[in-house]
Amino acid sequence: MSENIRKVQLLQHPNGKSKNWYLRYWLPKSAGNGWREVWKSTRTSIKRDAEGLRRRLERELDTDKKCDDRIT
Repeated sequence: MSENIRKVQLLQHPNGKSKNWYLRYWLPKSAGNGWREVWKSTRTSIKRDAEGLRRRLERELDTDKKCDDRIT
């Protein structure tokens, strides 16, 4: 049996102009057909602080504060 897991990635922005860390995750489209990619700045260049924000966002997504559907 597979579990539904919501994963949030911690990445540097691909354009390389910002020193800040970014969170990347997916939310279902409002029409219900597919997913939309979301990039959110952590507004910090310290990886340890950014990891804390990543864990907090994962908990919010797991408790369905952000959306009702989950990524499989």
